[in-house]
Amino acid sequence: MQRVDDVVTATICRPHRKNALLPESILALDHLLTDVTASDARVLVLTGAGGDFCSGADLREIAATGMDSPEWMRSAASLVVRLAELPIPTIAKVRGVAAGAGCNLAIACDFVIGDTTARFSEIFVKRGVAVDFGGSWLLPRVVSVQAARRMLFFGDFVDSTEACQLGLMSVECAPEELDDVVDDWAARLAGLPQAALVHNKRLVLQGLSGSLAEAVDREIDVQSELLNSPEVREQMRQFFSKNASDEPR
Repeated sequence: MQRVDDVVTATICRPHRKNALLPESILALDHLLTDVTASDARVLVLTGAGGDFCSGADLREIAATGMDSPEWMRSAASLVVRLAELPIPTIAKVRGVAAGAGCNLAIACDFVIGDTTARFSEIFVKRGVAVDFGGSWLLPRVVSVQAARRMLFFGDFVDSTEACQLGLMSVECAPEELDDVVDDWAARLAGLPQAALVHNKRLVLQGLSGSLAEAVDREIDVQSELLNSPEVREQMRQFFSKNASDEPR
């Protein structure tokens, strides 16, 4: 874990295995989320060491150590839930392969920023197993249902250009630009009003599973809370003071 100002960067570090996840990798990421939640960090960036993001779970190692039980899988899957529900904004910085659990770790983040080497696959079917790590819920909400079926049923890789077209990636950039683009997005997010971002993230996540009427009720509750806070009142005062001379067009 590395922290620069208000931005924490977590790196999955098994480059010789394309950052395939071991039980200890998942445990380390879970502990990291606990530490980030308890800190005053404002943005989390998740990436992989070397030329890849994450090639998924290291099934050979997991099977050899007897960690493929339903109990362990529930424990591992809770990591994706925690990542998606982390209060602060999250960015997946993707180079190379993001496959299986690695693909779902990426799309559990708020934004996926990748370079032209990025490739995504819900590769589970090619290993003879069904999707896990939250992919059955996350993927149809990130891309269309038809695109989700195609990725899940065939397990083929999607390159960076198609990933942007499908909505898997927020931004595609040249490899030499990736660090700067992610740093810029992270800095911009870190500089925005934190309470508003936290509420916006939670409202979007809750809205994915509820009705419009429920979403409107939640928005009213949050907006009332924010508009009565001293921080937002001061921000409003500054905004109106700055724009006092503006005329409606």
